[in-house]
Amino acid sequence: TYSSTPGRRRQRVHRPRSPILEEKDIPFLDLPKSSEDLMVPNEHIMNVIAIYEVLRNFGTVLRLSPFRFEDFCAALVSQEQCTLMAEMHIVLLKAVLREEDTSNTTFGPADLKDSVNSTLYFIDGMTWLEVLRVY
Repeated sequence: TYSSTPGRRRQRVHRPRSPILEEKDIPFLDLPKSSEDLMVPNEHIMNVIAIYEVLRNFGTVLRLSPFRFEDFCAALVSQEQCTLMAEMHIVLLKAVLREEDTSNTTFGPADLKDSVNSTLYFIDGMTWLEVLRVY
């Protein structure tokens, strides 16, 4: 404990560096040949897997129905609007808006709070882009 009376100065204990923060030479990850049949370029595979893992782990909380990794890859590279991508964005946007509603966070005048929160109930496949733009 520290007190206001003068005395011996406390020595600061230095902790060893965290092994996570150490810079190491990490070898390049050689992906197997079976990864080349996916539609996503190989340099993006690990990022796609990380996003897919998060969506699958929190799928029940987000109320997202299960989907295959191959379908997710096809949705990412698709040039057209895809139902899977729209559904993922809708559930993530609803989660953010629901969290703001429960924590009483408003980004505007307090008298407009109800009209801002009403967007949560009007999000669908056609309106989610406008709700995201307004947000």
